[in-house]
Amino acid sequence: MTKQWFYRMLLSYVPIFLILTSVLLLIALYGFNDTSKNEAERASRVYASQVLNLVDLSLKSVDQSMVQAIVREGGIRQYYEDFPLDVYENYEVSQSVVNFTINTPLVDSMYLYRYRDDAIISTGIQTSLSDYADRDFLMKAITGDNGYRWSGKRSFNEFPAVDPGRSVVTLVKRVEDLGFMVVNVNLGKLEDQIKSYFESAKNVNEIHLLDGSENPLFGDPGSSSSVVKLSSDYSGWVISYGLKDTKLFEFVSSFSLVWFVLYLAIVIAGLLGIIFVTKHNYKPIEGIIGRINRYSSKLKSGISGEKEISEFQFIDTALERLIDQSNLYQKGYEESLLFKRQNLLQELFEGTRISKAEEWEAEWSHLGLSLTVDHQIVVAIVEIDHYAQFSGSYSQRDQNLFKFVIYNVIKEIGDKHKVAVWAEWIEPHQLGMLCMIEGTDDRARAAIVEVGKEVSAWIQEHLQFTISIGIGRPVIDYQEIPAAYDMASEAIKYKLVKGTNQLVLHWDVPVGERARLLEYLQLIRSAVQTYRTGQTGWEQSYNELFEQLKLSGLSRDDIIGLINYLLFHFHRNMMEMSKEIKELWLNVAEARLESITYKYDSLDELKPAIHEVLLDAFEQIEVIREKKGNKTVTQNIKQYIETHYADPNLSLNHLSDHFSYHSTYLSKLFKDEFGDKFVDYVATVRVEQAKSLLLNTELTIQEIAERVGYLHSFSFSRVFKKLVGMPPGEYRKHTEG
Repeated sequence: MTKQWFYRMLLSYVPIFLILTSVLLLIALYGFNDTSKNEAERASRVYASQVLNLVDLSLKSVDQSMVQAIVREGGIRQYYEDFPLDVYENYEVSQSVVNFTINTPLVDSMYLYRYRDDAIISTGIQTSLSDYADRDFLMKAITGDNGYRWSGKRSFNEFPAVDPGRSVVTLVKRVEDLGFMVVNVNLGKLEDQIKSYFESAKNVNEIHLLDGSENPLFGDPGSSSSVVKLSSDYSGWVISYGLKDTKLFEFVSSFSLVWFVLYLAIVIAGLLGIIFVTKHNYKPIEGIIGRINRYSSKLKSGISGEKEISEFQFIDTALERLIDQSNLYQKGYEESLLFKRQNLLQELFEGTRISKAEEWEAEWSHLGLSLTVDHQIVVAIVEIDHYAQFSGSYSQRDQNLFKFVIYNVIKEIGDKHKVAVWAEWIEPHQLGMLCMIEGTDDRARAAIVEVGKEVSAWIQEHLQFTISIGIGRPVIDYQEIPAAYDMASEAIKYKLVKGTNQLVLHWDVPVGERARLLEYLQLIRSAVQTYRTGQTGWEQSYNELFEQLKLSGLSRDDIIGLINYLLFHFHRNMMEMSKEIKELWLNVAEARLESITYKYDSLDELKPAIHEVLLDAFEQIEVIREKKGNKTVTQNIKQYIETHYADPNLSLNHLSDHFSYHSTYLSKLFKDEFGDKFVDYVATVRVEQAKSLLLNTELTIQEIAERVGYLHSFSFSRVFKKLVGMPPGEYRKHTEG
């Protein structure tokens, strides 16, 4: 392998690096100066603001002390109110003035002026206004319009003959209508305080304090470059804050030799770094390219006339294969997740898996379900009306699309009513819903009814078919979910009487009518089950169903509804059989049964007509089973199950060991021959035996459960109610009654 890949990588980086470094250098040179000035101004503004705040706080402190001295009883206030004063009282006032000066560090001096007698008293003198050295300033302050604000810089001297004077600023404050209080602040002390606070910046920055007319109080504004000026709302003074030497930032304004040398050094260092990094990163690429070339050489040597491909083409092909495999894996993962969610919901409904509430919540979270077990729980079943017509009118793709639409409509309407919905298609024609609703039992009922009504109305308005919804009573314990599911199952079965496009509420179904309906459904289930498994006993259940209908006293519409359900149940079960049997049913029986209920006016006419179609299809199905050669095997397995149904260990693995067939083959054989899962078939056999024991013996429910292969009575009761429609105890009472 030559170095051409190394040079390609290197030359890909170098021009970009040179262009970028040059552009960045120019930007830095032009921008750094402005940035530096802006940063200096920002920092100066912060410093100036702090200085101004410090000055204001110091002056306000003096101002506040004056106010407190004026309002405080005795002392200074005594000087104005108690007139005239004796020598001792004048001495006390003088001491109060001295104490004020001592307790307020910035104060240079202070004196009091009284209107009544034009008297002045200070730390060192008592005199009249006409003889006082600061008379001119005081008169101007009294008669002026400065609003008693701080004065500008001035020289104060009580004794001109012996004192040269000090630089001060003065605040004159009126004491009601009695006189004035005058305080002088020493500018030198104020300046020292400020400079001591900003000691670290004194070598670079200068601070200047100006009065309201911008006359300097201290510092020389002309000696530095002023960066910012801030004015105080309190005193009216101005802070001027600037740099001692502006050349600090001016040196970057021009492109000097130093910068050029620095630029070259950076470029050379960058180039060396690029070469080093490229060489280092190239090693694994070199190894990969070498492996590609060696693998390509083997392929070309093994296949004559193979077109030569480049490394990029080889990598592109490999990536396409990797993407395809990744897509297949993702699709498999999503299908697996969907199956897990469906299976988990089925386990919840059937009550076949008992665990703690915390474990359920953990599994829900793992499967992306945001549900909790501390709400009202309602189970509902959505069933597509006239499913045989639905499945015959639409392709499988369209059916899946419609089911997806139903699922999403339920979720959106549930969210609208604050109902958390977990829904999965548990049967081709049925969608199971587990709903969590916060609040009371009445709130849960009202909310789920509103959701059901809106979903039904939306489906009817926007789609070409309708749905019916069976709703069970709310429960509050997750362990009661199987019971809630049973209630929803009972409710949806009652649509046979109420008709299609109905919202069937379990709590509205009369108990007597529910029991009578379950009798018919049990006969229908028995007839279809025996028919599907190839047993001749289906005719007995069929004849018994029609005899019961003749004696029922039901209306024509109710009877037609039950007959249609019988035919639908046949269709649904036969669609689960093998491909050959499904095709035979659709071609031989389906078309003849579709409109048969409308051709006859009585049950006596309808019964033989339907029987003829069913018998014809049954005989042809038996011929298919004989041709496939599986009948002997299935009959032996069926006989074994009917003999050993009481064994709790009866399973596919058990049958696999006994008959020397793989369990997967046996599972498929059951599905193809009987249209049923192994576990469902075993459950049917056990329940039929249990029904006989319930009617003909005095055994307890637990004893019957053990005799038909169940270790626990609650598992037996759950399966029994699912298949028969009522618990075993209720079945015994109902049959005896």
